[in-house]
Amino acid sequence: AYESLMSGLRGKSAEEMIASIDTFIKEHQPEGEELSKLSGIKLQIKVGDLMKQSKTDDALALVDKHIADNKLEGEEKQGALGVKMGPLLNSGKFTEAEKVIEQIIAAAPESQAAKFAKGFKPRLAKMKAEAAKKNQPKEPSTEE
Repeated sequence: AYESLMSGLRGKSAEEMIASIDTFIKEHQPEGEELSKLSGIKLQIKVGDLMKQSKTDDALALVDKHIADNKLEGEEKQGALGVKMGPLLNSGKFTEAEKVIEQIIAAAPESQAAKFAKGFKPRLAKMKAEAAKKNQPKEPSTEE
């Protein structure tokens, strides 16, 4: 049933996808990991939809609310924090992204997500440095 739900989401609007997931949850009453996965998918859909509308702050607030409302911990929290990285990176909020990377690692230090986050830190530092260079006012070259 889960696989048919996932394949049935393709090509639908965000609202239609969320409605389909909600219907699936009502009909099948999943629990535990499956319910958590579905909740995470809904979060991704909502965040993606907000980003299409250029509502970055709303997307970030939605992730924070999702984590708090569902009292997420460990790998579930890492998944939600991972969703938060897209809006942060797309909007150039690299300092906030660095904080989220640390939260991902702290939530479950031995997990795959933590290993990925640790590996992403140098790339994030490079992105931040490149953005800082672009944002500096152009000054005449004073090479010594």
